[in-house]
Amino acid sequence: MVRKAAMLERTGGRGPRQRTWEAVRASKVTFSAQKIAAAIGVEKATAAKYLLRLERGGYIEAAPADRDTAQKHYRLVRDGGVEAPRLDANGAVITRTLGLENMWNTMHIMGTFTARELAMRSCTDTAQVTYATAKAYAFHLKRAGYLKALPQPRVGHNWKEAKYQLIPGKRTGPRPPIISVRKTLYDPNIDCVVWQEEPDRDAC
Repeated sequence: MVRKAAMLERTGGRGPRQRTWEAVRASKVTFSAQKIAAAIGVEKATAAKYLLRLERGGYIEAAPADRDTAQKHYRLVRDGGVEAPRLDANGAVITRTLGLENMWNTMHIMGTFTARELAMRSCTDTAQVTYATAKAYAFHLKRAGYLKALPQPRVGHNWKEAKYQLIPGKRTGPRPPIISVRKTLYDPNIDCVVWQEEPDRDAC
């Protein structure tokens, strides 16, 4: 039996990295790690660590302070959009989550699609999406009520590949829902677990 989970806040939705990035984008003047940390309620060291990655990645650069201060100040020079850049310690983009982002964006663009079409359209130079990955992602989104399967005609003794459609009310935002190893679906756009697999009580 499929059931929806309670509305649970989860670290990693609008966690420190995302909130730091939002504060950076919202800054109309120069900013420091201390100023960002105070604005979003995190430790200065936490904000400073991510700001260093943004600097090394070319998203921000050092700038003169608005007033005399010992704090290092920055300004935004490259706005990558609402999603916080996922960067390693050297400022290089971490690509392992790009496939999910590509699939989520492709669903919005295509309207209706098969898993094979989704995989093909979601591949880029920086992210490869396999048919198996696209099929699994579409399957879990359907179970969570984000996609609906469209009727497909039968060809001879075989059915055509399933075609899906993103339900309009489930266009929750720009960030892709994430499948966890515990078989839950978490939507970072609304900061909650929206579906989880019913435990196998017979196995207890």
